[in-house]
Formats: sequence, structure tokens, C-alpha cells
Amino acid sequence: MQVKESKWIVKCFLNYLRHDKTEVDVLFDIISIFLFHSRVDYTFLKEFYIIEVAEGYPPNMKREILLHFLNLFQSKQLGDDHLVVVMQMLILPMLAHAFQNGQSWEVVDSDIIKTIVDKLLDPPEEVSAEYDEPLRIELLQLATLLLKYLQNDLVHHRKELIKFGWNHLKREDSASKQWAFVNVCHFLEAYQAPEKIILQVFVALLRTCQPENKLLVKQALDILMPALPRRSLLQLQSTVCSPNGQFSQSTWTAVQHNNRKQAPRHRACRAGGWLGKAKAK
Repeated sequence: MQVKESKWIVKCFLNYLRHDKTEVDVLFDIISIFLFHSRVDYTFLKEFYIIEVAEGYPPNMKREILLHFLNLFQSKQLGDDHLVVVMQMLILPMLAHAFQNGQSWEVVDSDIIKTIVDKLLDPPEEVSAEYDEPLRIELLQLATLLLKYLQNDLVHHRKELIKFGWNHLKREDSASKQWAFVNVCHFLEAYQAPEKIILQVFVALLRTCQPENKLLVKQALDILMPALPRRSLLQLQSTVCSPNGQFSQSTWTAVQHNNRKQAPRHRACRAGGWLGKAKAK
């Protein structure tokens, strides 16, 4: 009987939200039902978040949801497992739909992007050290989503974004490392980098042979491969930072030099090339 009551309560809240979309905090409360194992089929709730909210809410409401999420994240009101479910079922599908349907700047702006980069992706080390593995994966997917659709608007955040990706590439035997390959390949596809760096990432991908990671490796290679000949030609043009904000050779050299100073690179990183730790804050 208690199992059925939980399902009825959830459906009551959904009816309430369908009549009053402004109660965004309720969205974050209901989703916590997925933190517990249950015999109840909550497919209807997943469909509500992915179809009715992520696709059906107007851009101004999506913006309110995103701002509320950022506030909750920074205030640490939700545990990592709760944040993971929120990102999986609400934030990432919502942003993907907005970016794919011309709603980007109705949902995000430069201030929101700065908050995401500074507070979620590149916070002080003592904060990021507390992230658990599932949360790291969701944040990598968030960063990748931004790189895929808003690359022209992330020029001023390039260093923070590549630092975030590189730091996860050196995490041996972790699921987040494989997602970091996808993230970094999107970065290299979006912005110019030294040819040797691209080739080293390419070689590291080819050496990643674990069967369970083959889909992510293939995805990363599919992103990087078209950029290889294009980047090889661009590398001959200039070694200084161009007006459109692409990385210069000197920038990459400085970051690599800083890696050597601050921490020894892992053996697996040396095998894959320049995958050391980027400059810490």
C-alpha cells in the first residue's frame, strides 16, 4: 500500500506543476524519488522531465530552472547523488533542447556561463576534490554541451575549460577519464591547438583499448578525426594568438611547463602524451 501511495503522491505533484510552472523548487524535490530503489515504475515521471519540462517549458522558465540549479549547487543544499539525477533528467536534456532549437540566449547569458565555468567546472581545488565520480561525469557532459553549441561564446573561458578536461584525462581507471576524452576532442575541434598536442591525444585514444569504453572512444575519434588535417594546415599559419581567440603555441607551452612544475605526470599520461595537470588556481 505504501508503494502505491508514493506513486499517487508523485502524480498529485505533477498535476500541481502542470497548473503552476513557477514552482520550480518542486521539480527538484520530486526528482529525489529516483534516489531510492523501488518496485514502482516511474517511467511516467522521467517522461515528464524529459518531454514536458525539457522540451515543453518556455525559455524563460528554463532559465529560472537553470538559475535555481546553480544556486542549489553552490549552496550545497543537495547531495552529489541528488545533483547527478537532476543533471541527468532535467538540466542536460533541457539545455540540449534549448541549444538545438534556437533558445540558447533566452536560457543562458554571459553571466550564467561565467558562473558555470567558475563555480562548477573550475572551483577552488578543495571544492572540486569533493566531487564524486558520477558528478564529475555529468559536469564533463555539461562542459561538452557548452563546447558543442556555444564555442564562439566561450573564447574567454578556454583556459578554464581545457584545464577541466586535462585534469580528468590523468585520472587513471575512471569512467570520467573516458568522458574527458570526448570533452577534450570537442575542445580541439573548436579551437586551434598545436598539431603535436592533437596527435598525442589521437595516439592516447588509439591506446585506450578497454572494451567497456569503446563507444566513448569511438565518439571521441569521430570528433577528432575530421579536425586532424584541418588543424595541421592551420598550425603552419601562425604561432601567436589570433584575433578570434584561438590558442597560441606559447599559451600551450606555458600550461605544459606549469604542469611539470606542480605535479609529476602519471605513467599513463606520459604514454598518451601531453596529458598532465593544467595550471591550478
